[in-house]
Amino acid sequence: NTDDKSGTKPKPKSKPNPNIEEIRKLIDKDLDKAFDILDEHFGDNPTYNDLCKEYIDRPNNFQMSTFRSRLKRFVKQNLSK
Repeated sequence: NTDDKSGTKPKPKSKPNPNIEEIRKLIDKDLDKAFDILDEHFGDNPTYNDLCKEYIDRPNNFQMSTFRSRLKRFVKQNLSK
């Protein structure tokens, strides 16, 4: 999808940041829904993408509780800016 005149993609409209507490609750209750929301805001963020890859390609020592904690910390640091 490109802009007809310049051949470049149009810039997406900036969306307001989701509520940090709502996202943190979703990380505990419905991780897939949390990812859907976070993908819209952090899709280009290398740290977020690393977290997503870790979730998808879980290493042998993967612990969901540790992962959720790390994702919550990422959200807190990046949405409070």
